[in-house]
This record gives sequence, C-alpha cells and structure tokens, in this order.
Amino acid sequence: MTGTSSPSGGGVHEPPSEWPTTTEGYQLECPIGYGAFATVYKATVVSGVHSGEPAAIKVIDLECLDGTTFDDIRKELQVMRMCTHPNVITYHAAFSSPDAKMWLVMPLINGGSCQNVIREYKKRTGHSINNIGIIAYILRETAIALRHFHSNQQIHRDLKAGNILLSLDGRVYLSDFGVSASMRDSRSRQTFVGTPCWMAPEVLEQSKNG
Repeated sequence: MTGTSSPSGGGVHEPPSEWPTTTEGYQLECPIGYGAFATVYKATVVSGVHSGEPAAIKVIDLECLDGTTFDDIRKELQVMRMCTHPNVITYHAAFSSPDAKMWLVMPLINGGSCQNVIREYKKRTGHSINNIGIIAYILRETAIALRHFHSNQQIHRDLKAGNILLSLDGRVYLSDFGVSASMRDSRSRQTFVGTPCWMAPEVLEQSKNG
C-alpha cells in the first residue's frame, strides 16, 4: 500500500490490504462531514473484491497539516489497528493521492453519530429522547468498547455523543482517537484535551488549578 508522507518527511506504512489503495478504486458521492483539514465523503468501492460496497472516506489535505496534527492522524491509525473490536470503528485502507491528499477508507456507519440523532429527533418532535431502554443499550455498548480500549492500555480522552456512531441495524461504535493516549505515557496523560461540556467535573477542576 502507498504510505502517507508527513510534513516532516516521515510516513505511515500500511500492511497489505484487499481494499483498493488508489483513488481510482472509489467513487466519491457526497460529503457527510467536515473538519478543519478534512472532508468525509460517502463513497462506493468500484474495483476489487469489495466492488459495490459502501464506504466512508476521510480526505485529508496533507499540505495544511503541521507535524503535530499529522502525528495525531498517525496515532489514530495505530489505535484503530491495535484496538480491533466490534464496538470500535476500524479502517480498511489508508493511502496518499498524487494531489497531496490522504485518503482514509472506513466503514460507512449509516445511522450517524449520537449527537446528530439527538439533534434531529428534537428538531422533528420538539422533545428529547427519553427511552431508557435505548439510552441504556447505547451506554452499555459504549462501555464495552471503552473496556476493550482500556485493556489495550489506551485512554480515549474525548468521549462524547459526537464520537459515538450508530448503524441502522442498532450497532454502536466508538470513534475519533486523535487525542487518545497510552496509559504508559505519563506526559500525554497530563495534557488537557477534550470537549469541555463533556468533561468530568474533576477534570475541569484540575484544569482550573493548573
């Protein structure tokens, strides 16, 4: 597979994949998400053994990245390789394109994030979701994913509704590992990261006290 080159000249070297590793192997259909340096597209595989299957492809502009941001992407790939589990999002392939873009090919989780589901439900009905059974199920599946994550000595550090994905057949996936840290890395664990409104009170209190 084609490696991806970092701004400082390093690379992400991927093991062989049965998924296409060039842009010609995919048909981008429509954008389904945006970030500072990337756009996520709904796509269809058009070559190889997975031809016809849907995918979500994150297209990252490598020329806009600094070394730290690229390291976060590389770390996210490493974590997804390490923490393979039915409740943890994975990726199929990662490669660089001739126009200095990185393509990260992932499963298409067609239900969207919990955050989007909550927002759309309230917009449609005027009420919050209050089905205790559904809430308990999502929390249980997320806890199972976190237990596996922790068993691999990893800490997510940005757990929130936007990072919990739902499929239309009821499966729950933990995603977005760019700011995760190893339990063995004491320096990373002391940094303050995450989304403030989703942080535990003791974490926020610690940040105020330095």
